[in-house]
Amino acid sequence: MALTAEEWLALPIEEGDRRAEELSPHEAFRLRSELAYWPRGPEHYPNGPVVRKKKKWTEEEKRKYREKDFHVFRDLFHTIPENITFEQWDAAGNPLHWDKNGPGAPFPYVDDTD
Repeated sequence: MALTAEEWLALPIEEGDRRAEELSPHEAFRLRSELAYWPRGPEHYPNGPVVRKKKKWTEEEKRKYREKDFHVFRDLFHTIPENITFEQWDAAGNPLHWDKNGPGAPFPYVDDTD
C-alpha cells in the first residue's frame, strides 16, 4: 500500500526519509506544494495523521457563491450592466462580461499599432 503525504508527515523524520520512495508522484507533489509548510514528526500529530476531506457543496451554497460573484462583476467591476438580474446572468452561463451585444460577447479589438 502506498504511503500518503499525511502519513509521511506523521512518521519520525529518520523513518520518513527512509520511506520517501514509497510516496506516489502525486503525494510527493502535494508535499512540495500544499503541505510544504506542515511540520514533520510524530510529536506534531499525537492523534495520527490529519486527513482533510473536500467539502461537498449543497446547491444552495453554490447559488449563494454565484450570487456573490454576480454582485462583484456587476457592482464592483461594472462588467455587467445594472439592469441585468442574477437570474438572467445565471441563465446565460455566468459570463464574466456583458455588453450591448449580449452576454459573453468578445471585447472589441482595437489596433493601435499605427
